[in-house]
Amino acid sequence: MNQKKKTFLHKPFYPGGNEAMDAFIKEQLQYPEAALKARKEGSIKVKLTMDHKGKILDAEAVNSLGFGLDEEAVRVVKLLHFKVAKNHRVKVTFHKELNIHFHLPPQKPKQPEQAQSTQIQYTYTEAKSPLTSQKKSYSYQIPMGD
Repeated sequence: MNQKKKTFLHKPFYPGGNEAMDAFIKEQLQYPEAALKARKEGSIKVKLTMDHKGKILDAEAVNSLGFGLDEEAVRVVKLLHFKVAKNHRVKVTFHKELNIHFHLPPQKPKQPEQAQSTQIQYTYTEAKSPLTSQKKSYSYQIPMGD
């Protein structure tokens, strides 16, 4: 005989499931400048407390990576809002842990600085020849860098 399992308290869930929650976090997450400069990445476990309506009341980082990553993880978690099924008119406070992952954005290849156009100019002038009254002159321009 199959009997449906009855639960007294229904756990909160994020609308759209874990994929939707991950997408929301990824969209809202702003990598702190200090962490980018230090090339810091990793995961932060955030412990959160939510009320019976699914609103985040409190959030704190359990482990620390520093460089502003902890504060950013807590900020984003506080933006989340969960759905909670009715729990027999009982107002329950829920506790949950989430891992917030920080991955450095791919580095763009550095483009070489534009070479400034440099030229070498060479001029040769021969002194007047006793046979001719004309000066001989040669001029060269050599472009460099392009």
